[in-house]
Amino acid sequence: MCAVKHLDTVEAYAKWHKNFRKKNPDKTVGLVPTLGALHDGHMALIEASMARCDATVVYIFLNPLQFGPTEDLNTYPQSLESDLARCKAAGVDVVFSPTVADIYPEGQDDIVRVHPPARLNRVACGLSRPHFFAGVCTVLVKMFNLMQPDVAFFGEKDYQQLVIVRNMVEALNMPLAIESVATVRDSDGLALSSRNAYLVDPVHRKQAYLLQEMLGQLQRRAASGETRTARLKDAVAKTWLFQQFAPDFRLDYLVAVDEQTLQPVQMVTPTTRWLIAGWVADIRLIDNGPAYAALGSGNGKPSGAKISRDSAPAEAASDPTHIVSNPVADSSPTPVA
Repeated sequence: MCAVKHLDTVEAYAKWHKNFRKKNPDKTVGLVPTLGALHDGHMALIEASMARCDATVVYIFLNPLQFGPTEDLNTYPQSLESDLARCKAAGVDVVFSPTVADIYPEGQDDIVRVHPPARLNRVACGLSRPHFFAGVCTVLVKMFNLMQPDVAFFGEKDYQQLVIVRNMVEALNMPLAIESVATVRDSDGLALSSRNAYLVDPVHRKQAYLLQEMLGQLQRRAASGETRTARLKDAVAKTWLFQQFAPDFRLDYLVAVDEQTLQPVQMVTPTTRWLIAGWVADIRLIDNGPAYAALGSGNGKPSGAKISRDSAPAEAASDPTHIVSNPVADSSPTPVA
């Protein structure tokens, strides 16, 4: 194993990047953005980057802009030493872990913020957590400009985020490619998330499976011929499994959208994706899945050849197809997903 470079200031990273580009003008840099508390889902992103790019950098930054005032910024899992060990074992070239003051030297109240277009934000998590995607877009613009990767890798588990980031990169003519990696799931089917660490109660862990169970039921009913989203959601959201065996579960939203535009649809098609979020006690979890393909145990395995520098480019709230139980996150229990 090669020693991973751990850089914790903007200046240190800029120096490394300048030297790397000078010595390797034709080689590519892949970026894996994270909040920390790395799990196998993050490792799949790292594996994808290493398969497609010549150098892989991981940033670990707990971005305060994407947390609301009642959310879990102060309790979010952090494990820098363990994260560094995992990156070293995987062969990552650089881990960049700046401070908040490094990234937002002007302070959080006096920065230029980047907001996603309303058409992508007025659905699903954009309604439940209205601050979230502006925080994500702002930090990513900062990091893309500072780190200058050729490719950035994102998981399909955060599907709405993936679409918004792709749109932002294209709209702002940013010179990098966005690559996606399939959702990685635990042995029980739960999509991997750093916040799964909150599921310490085995009863809550079992109830968390309801997200995948609901997605699976939606897919099976669609495969049987029902394509009306209102009928599908009504049947699944009121299932006896939901009512009887998951008393701590509360649906946040369940919406069928076009997978490219994120616009809610009234009939499912092969280009429809279900987005779902729910609470198990005070733990908020999200998931998603296609309208027809059976949910698998996504392995996030990369495919394809290495990328050359030449190839690296660049109203739902009232819609009857969109169920939202808690339109504003700050009026809900402390969200932890």
